[in-house]
Amino acid sequence: MTNRLQNNPAYRRLRSSPKVYPTHASYWLAADHLLVVDVIGFVERSRQIRLEDIELIVIRPNSLRLILSSCLAALVVPLMALTGWLLYLGVSTSDTDWYVGAGILGFFLSMTSVALAIVWFGGQTCQTRLATGVQEIRLSGLYRVRLARAFAEELRAAAAVNSSPRSMPVTDPGIVAASEAPPVA
Repeated sequence: MTNRLQNNPAYRRLRSSPKVYPTHASYWLAADHLLVVDVIGFVERSRQIRLEDIELIVIRPNSLRLILSSCLAALVVPLMALTGWLLYLGVSTSDTDWYVGAGILGFFLSMTSVALAIVWFGGQTCQTRLATGVQEIRLSGLYRVRLARAFAEELRAAAAVNSSPRSMPVTDPGIVAASEAPPVA
C-alpha cells in the first residue's frame, strides 16, 4: 500500500517509523483525513481518521531512555575495564594473544558505546496516542518526544487549514466582549 500512496499526489507522508521487523507504521495526510498504515509481520492494516474527528494527541514521556542507557552503561563500564586490562597484559608480556582478546572485547565495547550514544542523544522517549470521539489509537512509530511534537504540529496545521466554521471551537457564551458589555453605573 505504501508504494501506491507514494505515487498518489493526494497523500503526503508525515512520518514513518523505522522498518524493523516485525512492525512498523507510516502516516499519510490527505486533504481531509489522516491515513495510518500499520504493518505487523506480513499483515498490513490501514485506518482512515478524519481530521475534524481528532480531539486530542497525547504525548506521554516515559523513562525508557533512562532504563536503556543505564543498562547499556552497566555493560560499557566492565567491557572498558576488561579491554584495558587485556591491553595492559599484552603490553607487559610478549604474548600477542592478549591483543586478540582485547580486539574482540573492543569490538563489543564499540558496538555497545554506539548503542548508548544513540539512546542517549536520540532524545526523550514517549508513548503517543491519538484520541477521537469513539476510539484511542496508539501511534507506534512516534516514540521520541521531539518527533511526536512535530507530528502533532503538522496535524494541527492541517486541521486548521481544513476546518469549517461548524468545527471551530465555540467560545463561552458567558464571556462578553468589551464593546458589547453594558455600561457600569
